Amino acid sequence: MLIQLAGRPACAKAAHADEGAALADPAVPAEPCGHCAFCRWADTCTAEWEETEHLSLVANINRSQIDKLRASGVTTIRQLATATRIPNLHAEVLSRLRTQAALQVARRDTGKNQHEMLPPSPGRGFARLPKPDPGDLFFDMEGDPLYAMGLEYLFGLVHFEKGQEQFTAYWAHNREDEKKAFEDTVDFMTARLAAHPGAHIYHYASYEESALKRLAMLHGTRETEIDNILRRHKLVDPIRSSAKPCGYRSRVIPSRTSRLFISPTPVPAR
Repeated sequence: MLIQLAGRPACAKAAHADEGAALADPAVPAEPCGHCAFCRWADTCTAEWEETEHLSLVANINRSQIDKLRASGVTTIRQLATATRIPNLHAEVLSRLRTQAALQVARRDTGKNQHEMLPPSPGRGFARLPKPDPGDLFFDMEGDPLYAMGLEYLFGLVHFEKGQEQFTAYWAHNREDEKKAFEDTVDFMTARLAAHPGAHIYHYASYEESALKRLAMLHGTRETEIDNILRRHKLVDPIRSSAKPCGYRSRVIPSRTSRLFISPTPVPAR
């Protein structure tokens, strides 16, 4: 819960005093939370987690799993990489986390990325991916969480025409722009899918799907089109179909995203 401290100097002073005391006391460990993305101490905490090999650095681990590991004396990535049996943690889950931890430890020690190909499994991994289609779209969004109620300021789509990669961007600087950019994006998708019935829209992780549904409700527009895309299972998240664990904590691809969104379309001037 966030409390507005403006106009409450006594509360603000006490809050900052508690914050300073916690930072100065090495016995108070830093733990990841939902506010990390906005916290001014994020770099300090991240450095501590890296130094102590904090379990939160393991890709796709959750707080409940961390608690169970700690209760069994497993407190670091390195320890998890060789863990055997953990009470109340399913063997399959432990195996996945152990493999992921081992890959990350190997990368930390050698600087080289490693990966492991999982065995084929019906309905899982690469088997969940649809067949490629010339009309496939690759979609990403960028949002500003500090804007009031948040603002989706960039909708980017990559597709191929005659073998050439094409990038289309819709930008927003305010709520009205956001609505127009959202409508243009959905219209682009709808037209593309109509021209290529076998095509799909690939996105990364769950953000895009959630944001599209939220924007349709917020602006009261394109609800039918979004519902149609979802019902036809046209949105595809490759991360859910992953068949190859790797040695990175996160599968975010900033270098690829930056290349697409910096070039060739500049931010329109206002």
